[in-house]
Amino acid sequence: MLIIAEIGVNHGGDVDLAKRMVREAASAGVDVLKFQLRDLHACYGNLADAGGDAAAPGALAPYLPILRRTALSPAELGELKTLAESLGLGFLVTPFDPQSVAVLEGLGLGYGRDGGTAL
Repeated sequence: MLIIAEIGVNHGGDVDLAKRMVREAASAGVDVLKFQLRDLHACYGNLADAGGDAAAPGALAPYLPILRRTALSPAELGELKTLAESLGLGFLVTPFDPQSVAVLEGLGLGYGRDGGTAL
């Protein structure tokens, strides 16, 4: 059985909290950690720049502030990947757009051209 801990954005954008979550997941015996990455401009266009989130369409308005606040930088994801690997854990990130795929490929994560995945 493979156990995946979905950390997603539950770290609230705090990389130190994310690291604590990685360590706790390792202590709990999970096999793989999963995070998320999105480029807000690629996903939401000009809405990502809206000064007031009220300008976003109804369903999106409450989420933009959360997505901004919970974003981790590529460097922070790299730190988390290194930590996970040092603890013997697999590391996955769900990309939401092509720009995020490129970032993940730069970190040595992503889908191979043959359809296989790299952990």
